[in-house]
Amino acid sequence: MWNFAVAAGLIEMLLQSQGGEIYLLPALPDVRKQGAVTGLVARGGYVVNINWNNGKLSGAIIIFKTGWEMCRPEPIARLPFERIEY
Repeated sequence: MWNFAVAAGLIEMLLQSQGGEIYLLPALPDVRKQGAVTGLVARGGYVVNINWNNGKLSGAIIIFKTGWEMCRPEPIARLPFERIEY
């Protein structure tokens, strides 16, 4: 049981999805200045890959259920599901 709680807590630091929005790196710990994660699933079945450097988002790929892929090389904080500007 504790293993799942720890894993869920770590994922929540990297990705949150609520209210029709995806929040990337909402609570990144200071000790994790750089890194990457792939295959996180946001509400609605969106698959999210993110990477960061110097504690800031440096890239994200969100793959929608339809298979359409969106790449954002510039840092972004959140992406509304309803409209995504590229």
